[in-house]
Amino acid sequence: MSLPEKDKQARINDISKMLLPEMVPDQLRLLGLSEADIGLGDLAQTRAQSAAGIELVKLLNKRAQTIKERQSALYASRSTSKHPSQLELVLDNIEIFMQQASTLTALLSSQPTNEPIFALVDRLIETSIQIGYSAGSNDSLALTDRYTNSGYKTSVTKPQSGGRAKAKAIDPMKALVCDMACHVYNHQELLSASKDMLAEAIHTRLSGFSNIGTNENIPMLKKFAHGCPEHESIKRWIKVIKKNKSLPKPPKPSLDRLVEELKATYKNKAIKKSLNI
Repeated sequence: MSLPEKDKQARINDISKMLLPEMVPDQLRLLGLSEADIGLGDLAQTRAQSAAGIELVKLLNKRAQTIKERQSALYASRSTSKHPSQLELVLDNIEIFMQQASTLTALLSSQPTNEPIFALVDRLIETSIQIGYSAGSNDSLALTDRYTNSGYKTSVTKPQSGGRAKAKAIDPMKALVCDMACHVYNHQELLSASKDMLAEAIHTRLSGFSNIGTNENIPMLKKFAHGCPEHESIKRWIKVIKKNKSLPKPPKPSLDRLVEELKATYKNKAIKKSLNI
């Protein structure tokens, strides 16, 4: 699945506020990001160190400080001393943790016999962080996942599929417009017409067809605000049509001459047939 550029940038911005974006590898792949793109310090290297638990806490502290300095903390504007933001709680608890770790180190002498204890404590720290992160993620998803999924399906998936269906529905009209342009640019007397003038002539012819009798109620024409494509849409569609350069270049025709030719060549019956009416 590919995301529209606007949604992709919004999601990258969201991930930039995460402390451990490595924990959502599927999102990183979706956005075309590598772990090197997403944060300070390497989580894999941190966890490979001998004191991985303590180093992981230090990494979290560094990343939290950076997010705070960038003023990217979630709900920072609502944060108070009584009700701090989640990021503030992370920083406060890391400070408490470091004080507790210092106390523990002081209580346990640095005798070689205590090395296994320090190693076990460090692993407990790392495991506790994993438990806390997963527990917090689970609870956040429990509250937001239903709305995130439905919101994404509504705002991205459905409009995209709807847009493709709408574009396909007007293909016969686009084909007719391009056929008109090809006819003019292969006409020895008319091929000097500018794209702007030709678009105006095609718009005039289709508008005239739409205003005949009950034609404005034809389903194909009802797809357009005024019963026919806008001038700018027509101009965009015929942009790729090339003039026949093998013919001698005549003087530029008038708008009336172009409209006259389109009326003569594309009569009402021919237009209906082209639009599958």
